[in-house]
Amino acid sequence: RARVGGSADPGWVGGARGRMAGLLRYFFFAIAALLVLHNVYYWPAQTQPTAAHRFASVAVPSAQAAGTATMASAATVGATGVPSEAYAGETGAYVHRPSVVVSSCLPKPAGVRLTRPLKLLPLALGECAPGAPERLCAAARLVFRSGTVLVVPVSEGTLDEWAEFAAGAHAAGATNLLVLAVTKPGSSEADSAALVAQVRSHAAVGEVVAWSADLVVAPIGGSNAIITSGLDESIPLLGGSAVFDAALHLLRAGVSVILADVGVAFRADPTAHLWHDHDMEAHAALPGPERRGTVVSLVDNSMGWSRFAQSLAVSNLAPDFLALAPTAEAAALILRLARTLRGAPSLATVRLAKNAPTPAMALEYALTAEALTPSHDSWRSVGASVRLLSNKCFSTARGRGETALVAHALPAGMRGRVRAIASAREGGGLPLLSSIPSNEHRTGTENYNLLLDSKAHDATPAVVISQCAAELPHAVPDMREAQLAEDERLEAAGEPRRSRPLNFIVPAHAEFPPKAACEMQGLQSLCDILRNVAGSRREALVAVSNKNIFFMLQLYIDGVKRAKVPNALVVALDDETGAWLKERNFPYYVKKLTARGGSTDNHATSGLKFRLLQEFLSLGCSVLLSDVDIAWMRDPFPALYGDSDVEGMTDGYDDVSAYGAPGSGAIGGGKSAFRIFARNSGMFYIAATNESLRMMERMAHRMATENVWDQTAYNEEQFYLSTNTHQGLGLSQRVMNYLCFLNTKVLFKYIREEPLLYPDAYTPIGAHVNYHPEKPQRMVDIFKHYQQGQRGVLERWNSGEGLKLNEECKFAGVVPGSAAGRADPLLSALLRAGKAEWGGVKWARFAADGTLVTPWGKGSWGGVPGKRVGTAVWFDFIGNRHLLKLSGLLPPAGEPIELVSSRCTDGDEVKVHVAFEAES
Repeated sequence: RARVGGSADPGWVGGARGRMAGLLRYFFFAIAALLVLHNVYYWPAQTQPTAAHRFASVAVPSAQAAGTATMASAATVGATGVPSEAYAGETGAYVHRPSVVVSSCLPKPAGVRLTRPLKLLPLALGECAPGAPERLCAAARLVFRSGTVLVVPVSEGTLDEWAEFAAGAHAAGATNLLVLAVTKPGSSEADSAALVAQVRSHAAVGEVVAWSADLVVAPIGGSNAIITSGLDESIPLLGGSAVFDAALHLLRAGVSVILADVGVAFRADPTAHLWHDHDMEAHAALPGPERRGTVVSLVDNSMGWSRFAQSLAVSNLAPDFLALAPTAEAAALILRLARTLRGAPSLATVRLAKNAPTPAMALEYALTAEALTPSHDSWRSVGASVRLLSNKCFSTARGRGETALVAHALPAGMRGRVRAIASAREGGGLPLLSSIPSNEHRTGTENYNLLLDSKAHDATPAVVISQCAAELPHAVPDMREAQLAEDERLEAAGEPRRSRPLNFIVPAHAEFPPKAACEMQGLQSLCDILRNVAGSRREALVAVSNKNIFFMLQLYIDGVKRAKVPNALVVALDDETGAWLKERNFPYYVKKLTARGGSTDNHATSGLKFRLLQEFLSLGCSVLLSDVDIAWMRDPFPALYGDSDVEGMTDGYDDVSAYGAPGSGAIGGGKSAFRIFARNSGMFYIAATNESLRMMERMAHRMATENVWDQTAYNEEQFYLSTNTHQGLGLSQRVMNYLCFLNTKVLFKYIREEPLLYPDAYTPIGAHVNYHPEKPQRMVDIFKHYQQGQRGVLERWNSGEGLKLNEECKFAGVVPGSAAGRADPLLSALLRAGKAEWGGVKWARFAADGTLVTPWGKGSWGGVPGKRVGTAVWFDFIGNRHLLKLSGLLPPAGEPIELVSSRCTDGDEVKVHVAFEAES
């Protein structure tokens, strides 16, 4: 008890304090012990290899010994990440810099639905594939485990790093290790044998194969080669070319291949922690949740109403750890990448990669571009599916190949260590000590709107020559067969195939539409329509509409008829629309659906199309989905390639924005992101494949349960890569040519100003009026220009919203009876006449005080100041200003005057006749 005015009784209180202090000491000792044990078994090794890992004469050390060496070396790393001088010994200083740390992790959840079943190549390791070196096959047979071989390239300059790698791999139980001892170009057999011996002396694990960079060094494209030396020790995988060549031989033999740079640190066997459900599994160059993909908004104020736009960004793929399934798609990707590094023409990868800030990032750019760029024009993606490895199992630790001044160490102090361990367990990146400014790698430094400055219109000449015809249009059966034959020829010659074969729901030889599916799903009425509309082509142009937009719908079907599209129909969401279409003898299918929340506006109705498309696809009918604000000038099907699950229109405006490019800082990490403009959900061709049907199922579910814009979700489902928390769909994708399947930003900001394209160099396939609010008015003028040959009508529109006339109409008018008015010859002539016929209607009367009286109401009028004095006047009545311009020159006094009036709000034109005769 405490005495009044005194201190606490020291007896029992003091004893309690002593016991508490003892408990606290034990607690902190326990925490320290746990940290030491954690670092032993989890943290990346940083050791002196010549002292700890000479496997030629001593046994492979245990994981605990490696961990103890880790802590010893960690204490010698300075604040800059450079080993301190005190660490230098007789054998020289060395700190291992892992680029990926592979840690033990839970396997993938049971029952996960496959994205796309992989078609594995048959295992044929017993006999080498044609062209494969026997020594490679023989070594692979010895280490082949669970269908997989772990391949790591080693050169003379990376022997110390190899020793560190081998220690971790052996301790982790990775017994399927195949080492490529890569010698420089021009090396002799003796040099190769010497390097093999050195590799074995540093670490006697796995099988070692002599591998010369001469196998792949010859540049295909001469000065265009990205990795010209064939061997670059500053770049992951020694530059890639040599190891990709070896991987290709193994993949074609039906072997799963893991490619690992010597900068990878193993704490678990990686084979056990892969999902094995994608053609390629890779880790992202950037950490964080945005690595799988994110929507990046832009603001183009010049567009006014549509100034907000969407792009997408995803982390670049890091090339230092790649897991490849033995599929034709993975093999084609690796072959194409190897050829690209040596200068083979392949989209714009050569140009992009040569602009990379470092050689290591050139390889990163090339890998990302080849894997993620969608098909476009004559360039076809191989269709390889990609999964991002979990950060909880494969921790990104950037460093090797990017800078020589990156090393890993635990932060000083107990609190910093606890935070670092917690971050690593939650999937965060390992701590970096680097001389590179942190904002270069950890924060976004790019102005998102920089993409708006891109003006790479490389597609223009080809469009003019081809007139938007597809290279091998799928709509022509002979062309389709020729495409398949070309793919087979390329594969037989060892070249990358053009694209992944599509997995159609209804085989080509089966009945269409399938009678059993029609009856089982209760879709007999739709089947009857498809027999007549889609026919043997098994595809249709489909729009969705309700009774709210009959005027737009009329413009749409008139354009479709003029374009002579034979297989078009409209899905009517109500009986009124069905009856309206029946009166106009246009094919239709009534399907009454209600949007989430019961709304019938444009965006709500747009989201319903995914539910409808499920029915078409399940019956084997591919669909070119069209919003009704699209002006079709020509039959679109001969311009479609039909080689992808989804072939969609872009909201982009040049090659880079439309087709994508690595080298963006939109999600941080310097320039380590791939960025592309969103594709528009109002115009896309979706093939009747199993992958497409799964996408429509997922989209329909999201539209029914989420408050999300359908275009955002449509892009996310195509673009986002698979991760441990998101299952991608494995779709093959193509972007339509942005000059053939237009958005109206391209039309009014670029095409209209380009003499190579405008006014009559070519006719686009279709134009989606998605960037402008004056949809019906612009549709009318687009039809007038391209279908009816009325030149000049498009010039009246701004590139952004509104008419150019809107700007012309902004002035302070001149009062007719004023001194300035009396000096205007046109105003004086009109005052003498006093009246005019407005579009044949008599009379519009005007007075010197500026008053105007028309059959529709009173208003005002006057002259136009500035350069237009004597050539134009203005009338203002019933809330609209009109600009009246002379047709030709002002005639002599007393003769009739002809004017053309343009309404400032919409440009509507009326002829005005000013006569001096008496009223009749």
